[in-house]
Amino acid sequence: MHEAFEPSTRSTQPVPEAGRWQSLAACVKDGVDPELFFSGDSADTARARVICDSCQVAVQCLKFALKNGIPYGVYGGMTPGDRARRSGVRRLRR
Repeated sequence: MHEAFEPSTRSTQPVPEAGRWQSLAACVKDGVDPELFFSGDSADTARARVICDSCQVAVQCLKFALKNGIPYGVYGGMTPGDRARRSGVRRLRR
């Protein structure tokens, strides 16, 4: 598991109410091009993870992706493969 998801590395600010966390995401607040999180390029994925590592709501983002079974993109610093391994789900190849 990516160590950036340990609660001790996150901000100590209160967790936002459900549904509001997205507006606090580093990728939104910093005006990052969303394509960075969906390109599939390893360099882009690495840059996306760096952004997620500094994000105060990365845990909520990851939980959102896991709960909703989102099959694409970097969420909470994890790729679809990372999320599948974490949840114990085998990812189908197309």
